[in-house]
Amino acid sequence: MESMKGRSTKEKLSALQENALEELFALSDETLLLEVSEDGTDPKVQADALRASVMETLAKVRRERLDQARSRMRGIQAGKKPAARSRPSIDRMKRLIQDLFARDATLGLAYRDGKQQSEADWQSLWDDLVDMDAIEEDDDAHRS
Repeated sequence: MESMKGRSTKEKLSALQENALEELFALSDETLLLEVSEDGTDPKVQADALRASVMETLAKVRRERLDQARSRMRGIQAGKKPAARSRPSIDRMKRLIQDLFARDATLGLAYRDGKQQSEADWQSLWDDLVDMDAIEEDDDAHRS
């Protein structure tokens, strides 16, 4: 052990703790169990109590995280309620979207199972493109 002169109390305690841990880790399992049993403590009872305490703490932390996640989800859901939108007719919407994809080669679209898009799919795509400012939602676009 190094000299303790010139060290603060905190440094001395830290060094002492480190040395004690080194000695503890150097002990074989059998020696450690024998020492604990000599103190009149049942190692199995101690291990079970520690396991129960850890599991209780873990369950508490998980419940807190779940509550936090639920709270965040409520906030997100409350903020994401779509405002009522005015959209052009479905035919006009399709033409505008197809024109946009023809003009901009960086855009791509995949159909599910090679099938055509439903009206709801076109409306959702329209809303996404408006949100991305790829298509402007203005009065001229709403003509039939």
